[in-house]
Amino acid sequence: MSFVKPVIDQKNEVMDGRSLSDLSIEQYAGYISEYLLRLNSRGVLLSEIGKVPLAATPEQIDELINHLKLVRQEMKNLKK
Repeated sequence: MSFVKPVIDQKNEVMDGRSLSDLSIEQYAGYISEYLLRLNSRGVLLSEIGKVPLAATPEQIDELINHLKLVRQEMKNLKK
């Protein structure tokens, strides 16, 4: 990865873009899921996710696509 962008994780610890690539697919999906759900619960527009590096490997991209579909459905269910 050619850039390092600070990211605050769930424990409010600073991570860089490279450390995201060290997460397992399950950890990565959980990290993004918690981030999106936290934004959604605060009423923040999902476009804010653009400030965070979202994918480090092709496998993470595939998992992210699948997982985001589940997160989207959960968000819809919360609005009901």
